[in-house]
Amino acid sequence: MRNYAPTIYLTDEQSGDVKPYKLMVYIGHKTMLAMLFEVDQVFDHKLLSDLDSHLAKHAPVISQLIDIAVNKVLQPDDPCKFFYYNEGNMAVKVSNLITKEVFNYELKLMLNQMHENFSEDPDLQEQQQNNQQYWLIGLNTCGREIYMIMPSSYSSTKVETEKKKNVAMYFQNLFL
Repeated sequence: MRNYAPTIYLTDEQSGDVKPYKLMVYIGHKTMLAMLFEVDQVFDHKLLSDLDSHLAKHAPVISQLIDIAVNKVLQPDDPCKFFYYNEGNMAVKVSNLITKEVFNYELKLMLNQMHENFSEDPDLQEQQQNNQQYWLIGLNTCGREIYMIMPSSYSSTKVETEKKKNVAMYFQNLFL
């Protein structure tokens, strides 16, 4: 039973104190919910049964709300794809629209070249390349790199408009 709800430790952002919690994960209706309980919580049959009944009733609603929110942001007809890299925490985020056909060897090579340019010149903030398949736009700010892939049929004005729109939509909390 010890592994059923393992103890995890989280730091309180306000005080800096480390506090233990019991972690329980509920999976149902295309949704995974992570729940934290006080470390002395006893998981008896009644609690687990009541919790299961409650979550079985509300998880479908939560799942639908999450689907709606995600679909609003990641519109499948949006031709812009992105790749994000944060040097500080080594985070990588790739839009769900990037497929193996798009993320091919040539694109990887271009991304590596742009990344190397950003690494060699800390004052370099933006790069753009255009070939017959797509536009590749690279933005660099405070060790965070955003690469956007757009159709080659876009004009340079359309690329600039879409770049601003996507930065506002996906990366508004970065200091660009």
